[in-house]
Amino acid sequence: MIGLTNSLLAQNNQVHIFDTSPIPEHIQKLKPYRDVHWSRGTINIKSGKEITGYLCYVPRVELVLSYKDGKIQTYTPLQIQKFGFFDQILRCMRHYQSIPVDSSADSRRYQIYEVITTGNFNLVRKETSSIDAYSYPTELVSSKLTFDYYIWDKLTLWPYRKFEKRLLPALGSENDEIEKYVGIAPSKLTVGHRRRMTRALNRLISEGDQTILTLAKK
Repeated sequence: MIGLTNSLLAQNNQVHIFDTSPIPEHIQKLKPYRDVHWSRGTINIKSGKEITGYLCYVPRVELVLSYKDGKIQTYTPLQIQKFGFFDQILRCMRHYQSIPVDSSADSRRYQIYEVITTGNFNLVRKETSSIDAYSYPTELVSSKLTFDYYIWDKLTLWPYRKFEKRLLPALGSENDEIEKYVGIAPSKLTVGHRRRMTRALNRLISEGDQTILTLAKK
């Protein structure tokens, strides 16, 4: 199962327990885009406003939609701080963050990433599915979803493979928990592998091991 639990939302000081009952049919029929699938959730806007109700994230166009009082409102990554929702198909909580990917002096561009685990290093991912995975039968949806993974330290966004190549060989021989991931081919690393490895790195940092931070910044 992919996505997050309420414990991760708690780490973000924002806990919402959503109604997990089916979305009303008249809401699901609202299709401003062909790949719209509504959920119950909360959007935090950078202005400080919080919107709770029906929402939908459309990865293909990187827009978040909310529905309230008969109206659909559209939000861009520039407007959003974060949002979370209960995925009706995968039956789990999912949490997203708007992350700056271009911090040059004259511009700042944001993109939306799903947050998998948090700490000094945050494991995030972006959906790369070229199809509408949610149009498939429920039991096939998770197998149709594809993602690119990244490590984000609030300043830099690294492709996860680059991060693996830099850190795993240097740290694996010194740490039993990390060493077991060194020989796994990137194509066989699951989201669970990546989550556990990132948490292991964060634990080492919390215990005072600065080697990881030094290696990451080389």
